[in-house]
Amino acid sequence: MLPQQLVSHLDQAKQYLDNSIDGDLPLHQRAPILKLMGEGRPDLEASYPSYAPGHVRRYRLMKACAEKVLFIWEDIVPIDKTPHLTLQIADEFIQRDYPPDDGEMKPLLSRIISCVESNPDIGLVTLSGWSIINAFQICQLDTDIWENENADAIEDIDDEIYGWSADFSASLAYAGGFSGNPGANNNKRREFWEWYLNQAAEEAYKSVCQK
Repeated sequence: MLPQQLVSHLDQAKQYLDNSIDGDLPLHQRAPILKLMGEGRPDLEASYPSYAPGHVRRYRLMKACAEKVLFIWEDIVPIDKTPHLTLQIADEFIQRDYPPDDGEMKPLLSRIISCVESNPDIGLVTLSGWSIINAFQICQLDTDIWENENADAIEDIDDEIYGWSADFSASLAYAGGFSGNPGANNNKRREFWEWYLNQAAEEAYKSVCQK
């Protein structure tokens, strides 16, 4: 069962989305939801840096977003399984309950970033790849975007692509780009965020029992 405060914020975000002209769900609407996924600080009493429930839930939510647009990568470059391998290894880090160090992270990040940046002209596959990168990064460092003192006003695009959250980059891939761009589909953008609010967030929360 979801905490009432989380349910309340999900309902507020749904109402915002219903009234959104371009079908977008900006960061200031998602930040409270991400925060209410739970505590993200490591258990300082553990003999090793373990994952806190909120950290795992946020990772699983971002992974679900990345997986939702993985079909774009598979349709365009089906022979390249780099994204699949990246998420598989991220899951292994979560399962061992021990975040990766830089030595484990850098080779994998370098591999997929190189793959994405070597194909700058194939459009949506790049955004799909970045959603994988953004999701993978969370298995090491929990996202803390809600901690920004201006979280109620900050926008996703205020940050560089390296700092985007996987839900945002996945929404762009799913919708075909930013609102107003040629070929972008605001109905698909709305469809993505409706799935996010009605299914993905709840499944991510319920995937971890409180420790």
